[in-house]
Amino acid sequence: MSHKIESTPNAAAVPVPRARSQPGEGAAATVATQRNDSLSLTGGARMATDVLQAAVAAPAVDPARVATVRNALDGGQYRVDSESVAAHLMRLEWELSTT
Repeated sequence: MSHKIESTPNAAAVPVPRARSQPGEGAAATVATQRNDSLSLTGGARMATDVLQAAVAAPAVDPARVATVRNALDGGQYRVDSESVAAHLMRLEWELSTT
């Protein structure tokens, strides 16, 4: 079997050997290539990948925490520690600038 990209001028058909599926793997077949490809990620790309993985793993919403903050806001008891927020923002900026 060969595949050819029709939109590229003078594209040659490249044979793609297919590995056979093992029993229990379902209908999906694995494609085996005859060349060794590699991929290098920059520091920023690695960090973006790490952030994405952390976001996917994190729970979407903590209903108990939302209720606690909402009650504090409604009661006028929620206070923001502006120095702590500023310190965290500065640290984040520093971490982003050093990668």
